[in-house]
Amino acid sequence: DFSVRLASGRRDEMGELARLYNDVGRLLQKERHHLRQKELLLETALDRSPVAIMLVNALGRIIFSNPEARKLLLGGSRLEGRSFAELEQHCPEDMRMILAGEGEGIFTIKREETVETYQLSQRRFLLNQQQHSLVLLHRLTDELGRQEAAIWKKVIRVISHELNNSLAPISSLVHSAKLVAKRPDLSHKTEEI
Repeated sequence: DFSVRLASGRRDEMGELARLYNDVGRLLQKERHHLRQKELLLETALDRSPVAIMLVNALGRIIFSNPEARKLLLGGSRLEGRSFAELEQHCPEDMRMILAGEGEGIFTIKREETVETYQLSQRRFLLNQQQHSLVLLHRLTDELGRQEAAIWKKVIRVISHELNNSLAPISSLVHSAKLVAKRPDLSHKTEEI
C-alpha cells in the first residue's frame, strides 16, 4: 500500500536516500489512490449500464459481467468463472453465428408473445499480456420502437399535407359554386365550376 516510510534525521547521502524513498512512496500511494478512484468510477458506470457487458479471458472463462449481463443471460445468477462456450451453447442460433464470426451483428429473440432485438459486439484485446474478449449486448427493441413511431408520425404528416393540398382547391370550388348558385345572373358559370 506504499504507506511504509523511513525515519531519518541524517543530513548525509543516507538521509537523502531515505527522503527520496519517502517521496516516491507518497507519490506511488497518491497514484494508487487516484487509480482506485478511477476504477470505482468505471465499475459504477459498468454496473449502471443498460448494455450487457462481459469480459472473457484467454481460457474462455468469464472474469467480469455487469448486472445487465447476469440478468439477461442467467436471470441474475453469477457469470464469473463460468465457461463462455457453455453459456454460448444455450444462446439463440443467430447469436451463436455472430459470436462465431467474432464481429458484430443484430439478432432477435422470440419469447412468448414478444420479440426482442439485440446488437452484439465483441472485441479482442490484450490485457496484462493475455488475450481477452469484451462482449457487449445492447437491447435495441425500445430504440427501434421509437424510430418506428417517428417514421409513422412523419408518414402521417406527409399524408395529411397531401390531403390538405388536394382538398383545399375542392373546398374553394365548392364555396365558389355556392356563391354562384345564389346569383341567377351567374347561373351559366355553375356548370363550369
